Amino acid sequence: MSTYRAQSAIFFTDLGGNAVLLDARKGLYHGLDPVGAVIWQAIVKERFSLSDIVQHVLRKYPDASPDQVSSDVSAFLSILVGKGLVEHGEP
Repeated sequence: MSTYRAQSAIFFTDLGGNAVLLDARKGLYHGLDPVGAVIWQAIVKERFSLSDIVQHVLRKYPDASPDQVSSDVSAFLSILVGKGLVEHGEP
C-alpha cells in the first residue's frame, strides 16, 4: 500500500483555518485552504495511506461525500507530490 508524508524541509503555519507552507529548499510559499490544512496536518508527522487521510478529513467534515473527499484528496496529494512537498512511497 502506498503512503504519503510531508517532506521534512517544509514548514507549516496555521493562519486560523487557512495555512501557509514554506519550502525552505526553494524559498517558495504555498497557500492552503482549510481542507488542505487538515490534510497537511495528517501527513506532517507520519506516513499515511490515501484511505487513512480520507478518513481523517471525513472526521473533520462528516457531512462530506466520501467519494468526493477521496477524489479531492487524491488530486490534492498528486499536486503536492508534483511540487516536491510530499513524499509518496511504500510504508
